[in-house]
Amino acid sequence: MRNQICLFSTTLPDDLGVFHVHQVPTPFLPNLNHLVWTHQLGPALVWPLLGPRLQSLHIPSIQWNSKSTPLFLSKIRGLCPELSSLTLQFYLLPACRAATESSISRVICSWKKLEVLDLSPAGSECILSFHVLSSLRVLSLRIDNSFDLDLPANSLSFPLLHTLRFQAISLRTAYSLLQAMRSLPKSVEISLLLHQPGDCGLELILCAIGQHTSCNILEELRMNRDIIVNDFNVLRPLFLCCNLRVLRMTMTPHFVDDDLCAVASAWPQLEILELFGYHIPYMTIPSLDLPTVEELLPIPLPSNRIAKFTFHGLISLLRLCPNLRFFNLTIDATKLDGLQGDKPGGGVCNRLVKRPRLVDSPINDPEAVARILFDILPELETVCGEGFVPDRLGHQPLSPGWARVQEIILASKAARGLAT
Repeated sequence: MRNQICLFSTTLPDDLGVFHVHQVPTPFLPNLNHLVWTHQLGPALVWPLLGPRLQSLHIPSIQWNSKSTPLFLSKIRGLCPELSSLTLQFYLLPACRAATESSISRVICSWKKLEVLDLSPAGSECILSFHVLSSLRVLSLRIDNSFDLDLPANSLSFPLLHTLRFQAISLRTAYSLLQAMRSLPKSVEISLLLHQPGDCGLELILCAIGQHTSCNILEELRMNRDIIVNDFNVLRPLFLCCNLRVLRMTMTPHFVDDDLCAVASAWPQLEILELFGYHIPYMTIPSLDLPTVEELLPIPLPSNRIAKFTFHGLISLLRLCPNLRFFNLTIDATKLDGLQGDKPGGGVCNRLVKRPRLVDSPINDPEAVARILFDILPELETVCGEGFVPDRLGHQPLSPGWARVQEIILASKAARGLAT
């Protein structure tokens, strides 16, 4: 029998109830090491599945009850002492928040071998208590949206932490959490659910990362959803993160070729670069009581530039970042000056990039664009990115120009297949 199980079937409570009524010895599955427990199952039906060999427990939704839930968590701790991965997602009432945090932190911190923790919601008391989890490698937090975090600087230390993911509704909370980290992990992923006009708030977040004493450790940075940026200078604080390999940011990339060259020069080890925009209207939020950008990073901030990358900038990126294997960029593919001839890339050739995303770019001459792409990306398979299906719900159809480029790519791929 498989050593992992996901409990979601509507008939499963009846099936498990048979074992419960007949008092079958527990645990039912003594070798079970991974369990996903959905809200349809009450504790009485799940206890028989919990055992000392369980290493991973995923509980995606619990309605907090001040009388029964603390006992419920303690019992899990007793039945599964060797957990290394835990996901807890609660539905809380504001009145029981303080007691909830205390109970959650006490139980979670009793699993000294935890390596992966995903908690929602998480408040200040919980987060500060996690410093005892010295084996933690992945920490995912959905911050309690009812108030902003206010964590002391350098108050969090996780010596083995590799990945920090958190979701917050305010820039203040994101700033507080980053300032509290004594050392940055190799990977940081930030989801901001609320955005504001202008770039200042985002730049404060990037300053908190770029000016961190351990910023050279950071290799992957992802900032997802609802961040609209127009000024290239917001990226400059990150230039101190010299070992960055992955950068994924939701942006409105109104940058010029020199900006792309600056990115490539700052991060020569880049493997993945995604700068793209959702174009979602912003909501206004109150101004934040945070240091000004000039106080943290005294650099000149010129006005926004509206020109886009061209193939010249892309070629420079490929030349300066030889390890690049994926990019998602909007370039102006109508500007092809100086790119005629047999070698428009000037000898630049990247065989790692096979499935970039370029289809959001303007285009006039698909045959010329395809010729340039094959020169600089000889292993090209598509310009639609990974997993892109034009006819799938939610995926925009290709423009006629990029549809023609895609046809040329597929024909060339088929020809290469016949040749081999």
